[in-house]
Amino acid sequence: MIGSGHLRGKRVLVTGGTTGIGRATVALLAQHGARVVTFGRHEKELADALRYSGQFGEVHGLIADASEAAGVERVYQAVEANLAGLDILVACAALGAHPIHEMSDHDWRYAIEPGSTGSDMRECDPPEQRDLIGQHRMLRAEQVAEAILFVLTREENCDIVSLRIEPRLQKGG
Repeated sequence: MIGSGHLRGKRVLVTGGTTGIGRATVALLAQHGARVVTFGRHEKELADALRYSGQFGEVHGLIADASEAAGVERVYQAVEANLAGLDILVACAALGAHPIHEMSDHDWRYAIEPGSTGSDMRECDPPEQRDLIGQHRMLRAEQVAEAILFVLTREENCDIVSLRIEPRLQKGG
């Protein structure tokens, strides 16, 4: 096992790093020495995420929308300007999803949702999320970030093709 020191100095782009799983991932990777660029669609959330994650290490951010070509171009310009290249991409940009048969084709292509995870994207409020987490019906965003860290810190000869993480008891299950 290489361990989290393997990330020291790595240049990482985390999409959707202003809320939920993305924000937790940015903070955790910065704690382990990664140099991070992230983005989101809302200025307040970006400022909050940069203030929080920046205390752990080098984190840069910008406002951009991954569903627009111009937004993606601005992200890659920021990566080049701040990191001079990219070693790792962690794709966390998403919207809260509904069952796939209830979603439009456009929305389906825009968002993926992992197992029930507490975040500001959830319909339930923070006290309800805390209760569900305590009941093992919902994960904390940090738990998913830890799984991402696990994947990124394996030796080169280890290819993790699929990793499933979900609460022991799904909400409503």
